[in-house]
Amino acid sequence: MISALFFFFGIGVWAPGLENISSISSPHHIFPPAKHWQYIPEISAKSAIVMDVASAGIIFEKNGDERLPMASLTKIMSALLILEENDLDELVKITQAASTSEGSTMKLQAGEVIRVRDLLKGLFIASGNDSAVALSIHNAGNISSFVEKMNTRSKSLSLVNTHFQNPHGLDASDHYSSARNLAVLAKKVLQYDIIRQIAKIKKVEVQSIDGRFSHILENTNELLGTIFPVSGLKTGTTDNAGECIILLVHHLQKEYILVILGSKNRYLDARALMFPILFGNS
Repeated sequence: MISALFFFFGIGVWAPGLENISSISSPHHIFPPAKHWQYIPEISAKSAIVMDVASAGIIFEKNGDERLPMASLTKIMSALLILEENDLDELVKITQAASTSEGSTMKLQAGEVIRVRDLLKGLFIASGNDSAVALSIHNAGNISSFVEKMNTRSKSLSLVNTHFQNPHGLDASDHYSSARNLAVLAKKVLQYDIIRQIAKIKKVEVQSIDGRFSHILENTNELLGTIFPVSGLKTGTTDNAGECIILLVHHLQKEYILVILGSKNRYLDARALMFPILFGNS
């Protein structure tokens, strides 16, 4: 049995010791801090957090407050603003600026008209930078005004280690967050059922209103549809950020948010962090 578990979760991902694991001092954390674990997962990530969704209790952290690039995990804040301020059935006309976005896209075409709900699918499933730009312009008139809203909302959520320079997450000098802040942000956006539904979709087709443009969206989360009980939430990768991911994990009628930043192998790290959740840590 043990050998089978190590086959699925990765050889050599467990070791005793507390190297680089920060302690947790907040009285609001009702779960044992990492220093009480008998086994500490060895991960390549620069920073990581495991949060119980119901209580917001932190059950594991590594450098949880370190400011790091977050790549496309940025799009969670973009989505939150849209959900708070726009209707899902609003129509968005795609601008030239959106259609020429760099990096990962859902291949939007200038002039097409598409619903907000389908742009949110492009945002989460295909990690579309063009979708982020389109939603930003639709919401605030221009990208810079939307980014101001992102930073204002960040302050209102007390995300003290977070600052945005764009709505998509491409590398920028003053664009960063922390694993703890992103866990809080993920918990907030998960209050919307539409995000829970979208984030677990592996592949879907969306169309412009007139049907002239069709977009096939494939999820970048490789753990969806595997033996691991995950249903989202968002991946991200850039040169500066490395491999990043936020996962929603389900076990025994409980939910956990896993945040991984600056990883060399986010899926190996994710398996290491899921092991004590699924099989205990005694």
